[in-house]
Amino acid sequence: MTLLIDDQRDLDADLIARNYNAGLLVLEWFTIDYLKLDHDLGPGKTGYDIVLKLEEWHSRGEDHELPTTVELVTDNPVGMHKMAAALERIYPYSIGKRMFSKDPIK
Repeated sequence: MTLLIDDQRDLDADLIARNYNAGLLVLEWFTIDYLKLDHDLGPGKTGYDIVLKLEEWHSRGEDHELPTTVELVTDNPVGMHKMAAALERIYPYSIGKRMFSKDPIK
């Protein structure tokens, strides 16, 4: 299942969450294979806060909760850099600073 967490864009995904709270709820309740993540999610929390939650799950050994692949779809260069730096600590495979995966990326 593909999840997009983005407050404005409509990219190809099975589910779309428009803010941090909705995105986190979907991540907690469903198995997500592919996450498309924006940084700027409107007022309040950001995509970086989602990444921090993924990092928390990883540190507790709850890797089964993590999406298999995360693609950063943000246009915010500072936010993308912060999110990419954290995702590099979680995911062993990446393509540039935009895509991260538990499995080798083909």
